[in-house]
Amino acid sequence: MSQLLQLPSELLMKIIGLLDWKTLLICRKVCLAFRDYISSSLECQYAIELAIAGLEDGPDSTMILAERLQRLREHQAAWRSLRWRTSRTIDMLRGGVWELYGGVLAQARGRGTLVFEQLPSAIRGITEDQWELVPKGLKSIRDFAMEPAYDLLVLVESATAEGTYRIHLRSLRTGKPHPKACNPAVLTHTPQGIEFSFAISISGEYLGVLFISSDDHESQILVWNWCTGVLEMPSYHKALKGQAIGSFGFLDDDRIMVGVVQHPEPALQIFNYKNASNNLTDIEDASFECSLQLPTLQAWVAPLAMSVRSDPSPRWQPSPDLKVPFFTSRNDRLFVVTLWVAEGGTIYTLLLFVPLSTIMSRLKSRGSFGGEYVWDEWGPHGSRMMKAPGGHSMIWVCYVFGQSFVSPWRTEDYTEVPVGAKAIRILDFNQLAVKKDVAEGPDHEPAVTEVVQNSSVLELGMILLHPVRTYLPYRTKTIRVPLHEDHAFNAVMLNEDTIVTVTSNPNVRQYRILSF
Repeated sequence: MSQLLQLPSELLMKIIGLLDWKTLLICRKVCLAFRDYISSSLECQYAIELAIAGLEDGPDSTMILAERLQRLREHQAAWRSLRWRTSRTIDMLRGGVWELYGGVLAQARGRGTLVFEQLPSAIRGITEDQWELVPKGLKSIRDFAMEPAYDLLVLVESATAEGTYRIHLRSLRTGKPHPKACNPAVLTHTPQGIEFSFAISISGEYLGVLFISSDDHESQILVWNWCTGVLEMPSYHKALKGQAIGSFGFLDDDRIMVGVVQHPEPALQIFNYKNASNNLTDIEDASFECSLQLPTLQAWVAPLAMSVRSDPSPRWQPSPDLKVPFFTSRNDRLFVVTLWVAEGGTIYTLLLFVPLSTIMSRLKSRGSFGGEYVWDEWGPHGSRMMKAPGGHSMIWVCYVFGQSFVSPWRTEDYTEVPVGAKAIRILDFNQLAVKKDVAEGPDHEPAVTEVVQNSSVLELGMILLHPVRTYLPYRTKTIRVPLHEDHAFNAVMLNEDTIVTVTSNPNVRQYRILSF
């Protein structure tokens, strides 16, 4: 050690600057000299603070290191206190479909025009932008999704008379066929049934589409490589068999996680779509890598539906044109599982918050097909379950980004809120940030965030066979939002630089964009 410290300080600083953040924290404890070197190094402080914030360095940024570190600290302070920089409203169009992803809010005007808003960020240096597209060659847009980093727009055209759906792969900026897509830049599928809704997810070169049947036909999950046009995973489920595909999400570069609605134990099942059969397969017969069972329901309870939400995707990256100094990390993400069940004439909504790290640890622990875990083997210490807050929406589902979840919040504590104002609540499951707050003690930045370390207990005997206790820590912040009385919002959405409140009543239909 003494020999290492005899190196020229410039060389020692270069060596230390090559270390990852975990090693840097260990080195800080080795000796006072190392602690001083690391504390005085911008590179080291930036690496450590990025990791604690759950962010990654922006490879295309032109900002010098000192400015990136300053912006990072401003970013963290603003989100901890929920102090946004700008606020404005956007009228809600009546095209029937919309999307919020990658810092872009998109809406349909009618059935043939899409309107896009690049949402700004003063802290990360993103300027506002608007554009419209009228994609040619479609009779009408049934649904769509987008991935700004790849300039990709996925358009689902309304079904033909034969029941075929054409999925168009276009440029997000020009509306023309995407230059990296298969040729022709159209995917087709003809499911059995007459009417479908869709859940669309994009992860890098992979496109997943859940065809959700509105009748007694199968719901189907298909995963394509949109660059080659190859169908990687065709599967379906006959809902009449007593269980149904509820939702899905990309887990990593090889796997998807499917919410399976079944009684008495709903489950999250993980499939490797790159090793899937090329034939249309009932999901009951498909080989899953892992199945995570949810708490057992009472015999008389009917599970109705399940939603699995997580943003951004495993292959997330910012558009290089934005040149952002940092962006949300792909190393850990939060999955929000919503389960709706019916008991008698009452519908109950439960929320389960599961970090990606919890799921991956179970995959790695067995490493073979057919790994099944009952709830007590994975859930209590690896997740947090609670009743859904009022206003948790089945429609405005962009309520999770990175490791945070947002919702409207109504409690007795807010009865004095003026007419027309509501509260926003954010739950942050970034475990590094939780540990940092605990280590610094309650006097650090008082009244900014609350750390919840005690367990949550659900004793809903009318729907759950046993009380459910979960322990995963989180940070929470609730803030009043003084808005005009006409914008008494009924839903909240979350993106990388924005909180979006949604008003969708007959008289007022607006988005309010709160930008950081």
